[in-house]
Amino acid sequence: MKKLQLQRYNAGQRSNHWAVVTCFVLAAASGFALFHPALFWLTALVGGPQWARILHQFLISRLNAYVTLEV
Repeated sequence: MKKLQLQRYNAGQRSNHWAVVTCFVLAAASGFALFHPALFWLTALVGGPQWARILHQFLISRLNAYVTLEV
């Protein structure tokens, strides 16, 4: 017998969830790099401390937008 599978999330919701995960990981990495001197080497991954600061603010704004769209 064939087992019926329920679809919990559609494609838009799945892509939104992955966008939230990606933004969170990148924002956490840039935030830790700006917060703690031992992790400052992470700023080199995005082009330096100025770009890390810009990227962090942009990612937080996108993260807020994605979470707001989901609710």
